[in-house]
Amino acid sequence: MLIIQHKLKKIFLYFGALFCVTLAAQDQQLLVAVLDPVSNQNVSSIVKMAVTGTLEEHIVRSKKYRVVDRVRIAQILTEYAFAKNGLVDNNQVKEIGKMLQADIVCVSELLQEEGVFLAKCSFINVESSEVVASATEIIETNSAIEIKSAIERAAMKLLGVENPREAQAREQAIKELAERKLREQQEQADRERRIKEQAARENEARAQAEREREAREHEQRLRAIREAAREPQDLAAIAKDSIKPATEDIKAADDVEAAKTKIEKLKKNFKISTDEFTKTTTYIHKDSVSLVFPVLHAGIAGDHIFVVSIHTQKAIRPNSIIVIIDDEVTSFKSIMADSHYTSLGRNICELTTFAFLDNSLVRLIASHPQKEMRIRLSGSTGNVDFTLPKKYHQSICDTVELFDALQIVKNGGKP
Repeated sequence: MLIIQHKLKKIFLYFGALFCVTLAAQDQQLLVAVLDPVSNQNVSSIVKMAVTGTLEEHIVRSKKYRVVDRVRIAQILTEYAFAKNGLVDNNQVKEIGKMLQADIVCVSELLQEEGVFLAKCSFINVESSEVVASATEIIETNSAIEIKSAIERAAMKLLGVENPREAQAREQAIKELAERKLREQQEQADRERRIKEQAARENEARAQAEREREAREHEQRLRAIREAAREPQDLAAIAKDSIKPATEDIKAADDVEAAKTKIEKLKKNFKISTDEFTKTTTYIHKDSVSLVFPVLHAGIAGDHIFVVSIHTQKAIRPNSIIVIIDDEVTSFKSIMADSHYTSLGRNICELTTFAFLDNSLVRLIASHPQKEMRIRLSGSTGNVDFTLPKKYHQSICDTVELFDALQIVKNGGKP
C-alpha cells in the first residue's frame, strides 16, 4: 500500500511540474489583441467577422502568441467608449493595448470599391507604438472564399510562417521539374540508343555489301583467269573484217552531199573545238560529259578516234579493254594509255585516254547498237568491270558515224 501511495505521489508531482512548465511557457508568449477591421460602408459585417476570425485562428495556430479573448476586447471598447470601427490612431491602439495588458495589437483595414478589396493587416507593439509586421493583399473579387484566402496569406506573412499552399505548390513545381528532367534524360538515352542501333545496322549493311563486293570481285578474278588461259586463240577469234560498220549507208555512198547532210544532222549532238596551235578540230559528244562512273566514251581529234575511260575505283592504270557481247570476248591492246587523276563532281576519278592502231574497238561497239555491252578495263594491278549504259553506247555509235562522214567529205566521196 505504501508503494502504491509513493508511485501516485510521483505521478502527481510529474504532472504538476509539467503544468507549471506549460504555464511558464505560456507566460513567455506575447499577448496579442485582435481588433475588428477598419472598413468603409461597403464591407458587410460577415466579411469583417471572417477577417477577425481568420487572423485569430492563424495567430493561435502558430503557437507563438496568446490571444486576448474577444469578449474582453468588446468590454474594454464599450467601457471606455472607443468606437469599434475606425481605430486608426496609433495612440488609441496603444491605449487599448495597455488596458487589455496586451503586448501587441493586431489591426486591419478592409476597403472595398467596385468589387475590389484591399486588405492591410499590421502588428503594432504596444510599448513602442511601432509597426513590427505588416502585410497587404488585393482581392479582385467579392467572394468570401477568396477574401478568407487573402487574409490567411496576410496572417502568415505577419507571423513569418510559410503558406502551406505556396509550399505545396513549390514542392509540386520542384517535383514536376525533377520528373521533366528525368523524362528528358530518358528520352536522350533513348535517342542515343536508337542512334547507336542505327549506326550498328548501317555498319552491318556496309560490311555485308563489302563482303558481297569481295565475293563478286573474287568470282570476276576467277573468270578472268579462265579467260586468260584461252586468250591467244579465243580472244582474237573474231576477225576484224567480220565486224560490220554501223555506217554502211554513208560508206556505200559516194555522194559528198549526202555525207555533209549527215554531218549537219549529227553536229548538233557534239561539242566542237579547234586548237589554234595544231589546227586540230575535236568533236566530243554532249552525252559524254554526264557524271556517271565507270564509263567509256569516244571522241574525234583530227583523223583519229580516241577512247576515254573514267572510273572511281582504286588506281589500276588500265592498258587494255575487253569487250564481251553475248559471252563472246574481244580484247584490244592499247599502244598508249595516258592515265591521271581528276576531280569530277564530288569524286576523285582516274581518267585514262587510250590510243589504238585502228578503230576496231569503237567499230565493234557501234556495230551492235542494241546489244548489252560489258566492258573490262584491265591493268597491271586489277580490273574494272561494268556494263556500258545505253546512252554512252549510242554516243559512241554517233561518234563513229560522224567520223566516217567527215572522212568521206575529206576524201571526196571515198570512205
